[in-house]
Amino acid sequence: MIQKLYNLNKLKLDQNISLKQQIKAKIYKIDLEINDITNTLNTASVEKYGAIRDFRLLSIHKDSLKHKITIHNMEKQKYTNDLLKYDKVIVKYQKELEKYDYLLKEEKKQKYKQEQKYEEDIANEYIQAKFIKNMITKQKVQNV
Repeated sequence: MIQKLYNLNKLKLDQNISLKQQIKAKIYKIDLEINDITNTLNTASVEKYGAIRDFRLLSIHKDSLKHKITIHNMEKQKYTNDLLKYDKVIVKYQKELEKYDYLLKEEKKQKYKQEQKYEEDIANEYIQAKFIKNMITKQKVQNV
């Protein structure tokens, strides 16, 4: 039973670790997108003697890029919070695994001690049987 609980918690731990890795990948992807948008924002420009209309379009374009960065940062923050939640869950499952691992080791120790005791009892019975056989043989020799 303990082994089944151990395996179940190990499976849950592995699942949570993989989910955490997926979230990290999403955060990395968002960071790349933010960097691309920032580069685009920094390099966006108009011709040297462009019209006022071009500057307004540039301003609108830069504002839309800044808005995208804000949206990505909010999404990144959401994923970061999820990451912290998964960290807590992973720690919980690791503690459970350690507990079950300890119980399994103790169970193995108990089985080993029982096996030793059983072997010792068999050895004692053998020695007693041999001793009794020798006693009976000595009594027969004395009676003859």
